Parts: sequence; C-alpha cells; structure tokens
Amino acid sequence: MPDTTQGEGKAMIDTKLLTDLAANASFTQDAIFIDLPKTANFQSLIISLENTLALWAKLMDKKLTVVRSLSGEVKIPASLAVPLIDTPASQDKPSKLLWFANVAISPGLLLIANDLMNNPRKAGVTRLSDELQIIMSDGCSILNPGHSMQEACTWTRSQFWDAQDLDDFRREVRQQGENVFEYSWKSFDPTDPTKTNDLEFTTRYKLFNGGDGQMYQLCENLEMRTL
Repeated sequence: MPDTTQGEGKAMIDTKLLTDLAANASFTQDAIFIDLPKTANFQSLIISLENTLALWAKLMDKKLTVVRSLSGEVKIPASLAVPLIDTPASQDKPSKLLWFANVAISPGLLLIANDLMNNPRKAGVTRLSDELQIIMSDGCSILNPGHSMQEACTWTRSQFWDAQDLDDFRREVRQQGENVFEYSWKSFDPTDPTKTNDLEFTTRYKLFNGGDGQMYQLCENLEMRTL
C-alpha cells in the first residue's frame, strides 16, 4: 500500500476499492464524492476503509473524501491518511498495484487505472503536454533497474530517453494522431551524467483524452533489451 511519507511521495491505490467504488465517484476541486449503493454496509465501509479513502483523496490532491449513503454522509480528510507497509506481490501472478505521480487524477485517468489493475501488464500513462509519467503499473519495476517506482513517477521523457530518439518519437506522435503504433527507443539511467544509453525498449502507444483538457498516452512495454 501507499508510501506517502515524503512531500513528493507517490502512492498505490487499493484494487478492490477502486474497482467497486470508482463508478460511483464524482469530483470537485477539493473533494471526492462517493455515493454508496443501497446494498453497501455504510458503517462497515467507513470503519474498514477510512484510511484508504483518506489516502485516495491525498494522492489525487483533494482535501477530503465524502462518502454518502441513505444513512447520511461522512467526511474523511486527506490529512488522516497514514502510510501503510508495502507488501511484495506474489511471484505466481502479476501485481495489480499502481503507482501515481503527485498530480490530480481525472475521472478519465481513473478508468484507465482501473483497466490496468484488472488487466495487469507492464504499462503506464504519460501526460503529453510535459511527458511526465503519471501512472505506472507495478510490473514496470523491472524496466527501471536500480530505481524505485516512486522515482520513476517523477521522471519526464527527456530525463531518460535518448535525445534523437525522443525528437523522432515526437514527430511520429504528430503523424500518427490517434492511431495505435509501436516505437523502439534507447534509454539511459536518469542519474548518469554521461547519459550513456544502456537499454532499448519497444513500446506500444495509444493516445486518449483524460477528460481534464489534457491528452495522455497509454504506454505498454513489449520488449526490453540490454545494449
């Protein structure tokens, strides 16, 4: 579960919570509103998931989560969030955990996140305007040797892509538009001052609208090679 001890920290969302409640969530500038189905046990949910709901608000840059039902409503401030201990995923099946950059998450991105957790794969989401890695599946950890997923969610492409490959890629994005396409590119360690390429990736890209005035790319890794 999330590690939010640092100001620039990243977090993971509980899979069951997102799957069950995302369809009943709405957003304002300061809050997440969740309308519970009539069959939901209101008191049980609040008691068992209070911290998770607070963490959800915190990672989405909201002040609180408001849970509403026929029994009334409960306001859960993001400030109540307590970091939980991260548990390694089973080796027998892919991890459903996701990592998020410290940015507001739109409903459109939430739907993509839900799909990534229901269908785990080495994939993530990059914001087109500044090329920041917004969402990354836990499976991508193998693609970032020597670095945590928290670090990876602070990187933009210019920090680890080969400069010429990145220029060519941007041209390809403009040409492809909304077409799904594959692209191979070389990468260097973001902390290497020499920027020596040591890995090559082949990735599939799909452009989509996040519903917040921003365009994003769903990026799925197909292959990684050592140079």
